[in-house]
Amino acid sequence: MKILSLLFFVSLSISFAFSEVEYSQSFSWSWTGSVNNHTVLSRTVEIPALGAPLFVSATLGTSFCILPNVKPSTNPATWKNGCLFFHNFTSETPVVAKMSRRARRLLVKETSFNPVPGQYFIAISAEASIPFTVSLVSLECPSPYYGPSCRQNSTAVPENKVVSVESGEYFLFDLPVHVSRIEFKAQRVHSTDRVVLVLRAGNAPLTNLTKDFSYTFSDDEPHSFVIENPSPSTWYGSVFLPASSALRALVSGEPGPKISFSFQSAVCINGTGNCTQNVDLNKEASKALVYTSGVGQVTYFRAELNGPAFNFSVQNKDDNTAAPTVLARYGQFPSYSNDSNQVPAFDVQSSNNTVNFLTFDEDQYEPGTWYFAVVGNGKSFAVWFNNTCPSSCSNNGDCVKKDNVYVCQCHDGYESFDCAVKNESGFKTEYIVLIVIGSIIALAALLGLLVYLYNRNRHPGGGYEKI
Repeated sequence: MKILSLLFFVSLSISFAFSEVEYSQSFSWSWTGSVNNHTVLSRTVEIPALGAPLFVSATLGTSFCILPNVKPSTNPATWKNGCLFFHNFTSETPVVAKMSRRARRLLVKETSFNPVPGQYFIAISAEASIPFTVSLVSLECPSPYYGPSCRQNSTAVPENKVVSVESGEYFLFDLPVHVSRIEFKAQRVHSTDRVVLVLRAGNAPLTNLTKDFSYTFSDDEPHSFVIENPSPSTWYGSVFLPASSALRALVSGEPGPKISFSFQSAVCINGTGNCTQNVDLNKEASKALVYTSGVGQVTYFRAELNGPAFNFSVQNKDDNTAAPTVLARYGQFPSYSNDSNQVPAFDVQSSNNTVNFLTFDEDQYEPGTWYFAVVGNGKSFAVWFNNTCPSSCSNNGDCVKKDNVYVCQCHDGYESFDCAVKNESGFKTEYIVLIVIGSIIALAALLGLLVYLYNRNRHPGGGYEKI
């Protein structure tokens, strides 16, 4: 805690030294209790807009996980790759850990972390029964300030208007409704420096690593780019320079390079993903729905979840190879893009199995509208929800667990992933037995006929001599 206090004091001192705002707000949250061996405890915390890294400390011997919108798994073994932040506090020395941002499900190590304001689920576990304390501390920005050291107070950028943004400046624009995409046009203005435009939803980027989208300019040509399925919130942007260029500008006192910037959004009707159809699962029966999509093509679904448990599953229709990936996101369609500039945005991702599924246990997720995306693999696939197996195996099979997933084991005479297809070419066991017996009888009759014909031809007239 001494190291934590010192680092926080230094951070706070620097913030006051450079800030143009008089404030004395700090964010502090703690949780004290006792955890039994190999059990998981969890609770929620509301994190405000922060102007400094969020520092985390916890009792030695504990593991710590934080996630937005969904309660962490009760299996701590999955936390390392499944949490927005994970740390295993097992060191013999005091530990102060900064948030290691999993940039929308991609693990990215950073020197700072600025979480988007909102409610987060926090979980703690231990391999032995011990008392614990978890502490979160940072600098809270008073409205309307935001960004590093809470110094920013920019006006919003209107849509379809070209603005000029200087390096080090921040700007913002609002997306109050669902849009399928934002189309940008930007250009570096009279500079030889390589500059990076960084955009982030929900809070200002502290560095060029805390981002939802970034674009690097190395020439003065006009550039166009797109963000798919952006969050309906306030978006913040800034222009970052390489360290050498930033230092040169600071020493010379000359203005840094500028970016001319404009955007246009495509508003969707009725909250449809990519302005195309999506399936309202609350209006569908819980039977399997079949779709066909190309590789990388995304099919969207949505559901209002308000308490009861819910599950969403997908499986290839015609074979038992790896099923399409499922993504889920609270409040907006998950974004999936092959564009390396855009960070994929989702809250939960399925595993890679023959049946991919997401399970939302009761009281373990944020109630409201959840959106699902199935990323096609070039094959026909089936989705179903609130059923362990598709269409309850159509009452023509049994739902059995195989290789950690549930599949339909069809009764004789039925086939397909949901046992809905009658196998007309197949035969039940009793039919096969009858056919075998009939074949034996027919064969015996045929042999008898051949013997009779042979004897008749060998002894014409029935085998008697004439007198």
